[in-house]
Amino acid sequence: MLKELKTNNIHLELCLTSNMVTKVYNSLKDHPIDFLYQNDFSISINTDGRTIADTDLNNEYDILSTQFNWVKSNFLKVNIKSMEASFASSQTKTKIISLLKSSYNL
Repeated sequence: MLKELKTNNIHLELCLTSNMVTKVYNSLKDHPIDFLYQNDFSISINTDGRTIADTDLNNEYDILSTQFNWVKSNFLKVNIKSMEASFASSQTKTKIISLLKSSYNL
């Protein structure tokens, strides 16, 4: 399945908190998010439904920072991948990616 995801550049929307609440993984260390990131899969960080996971992006980013040592450049990369995978027009994608890059000051 990983080969198919990579070959077809299939974007994955991930919510760590939801995956833990629904017991998809036993612990955060078992979650493949860092593996997917390190191997350049197209992923984004999301919040899922409030009825499933009472979380927000700040909380999800905090988890990634503390549990996986993610820094600003990691978040910029997944936000760019998210924008690239969106259904927005090419012009909108280019504008938002430019805004992301300038706002992260990297």
